[in-house]
Amino acid sequence: MRIRFFISLCLVFLFSLALTRSVAQVKHIWLSPGLKIGYTLGETGGFTIGTEISYVWEFNEERMVGMAGAVVGFDYCISSQRFKLNLGIEGPSPLWGASIGPTAIWEKGQTRGAITFALYVGAWLYLYFANTFPFDGKDILYEPGLYIKAPILLQGTDEYHSFY
Repeated sequence: MRIRFFISLCLVFLFSLALTRSVAQVKHIWLSPGLKIGYTLGETGGFTIGTEISYVWEFNEERMVGMAGAVVGFDYCISSQRFKLNLGIEGPSPLWGASIGPTAIWEKGQTRGAITFALYVGAWLYLYFANTFPFDGKDILYEPGLYIKAPILLQGTDEYHSFY
């Protein structure tokens, strides 16, 4: 189970990186590190803090909806002492987006695999709602919160994209 989960994490990450090379019309690329604070709902919930970094590219300058990215997030639920590591792909737009990917959960000496789906809205300051579905079916995690991101333009000009 752990080996299959690790392989799926690696495949999602490699697919995301390969996608950046396969799209011929990449116009802008951002690296977007950030911090998050949220609250995991339920019995095993509590305040959750973490960090996230996104690698986002726009592959058609005329249409801002043509964006994709890879995301790596790490967070810690303070009261339950639960760590999560998420690798995913995202479909952002300038003001909203979604991400999905495999997640590793470390809690009470156990490692569990899961899939996380998140929706977010904002610019620089994002409201998010994440759902983490463990493969063992125990304790689905619902987490509303706030991201603070600092996008860094790596490639392209910053004409009308300064708010992303």
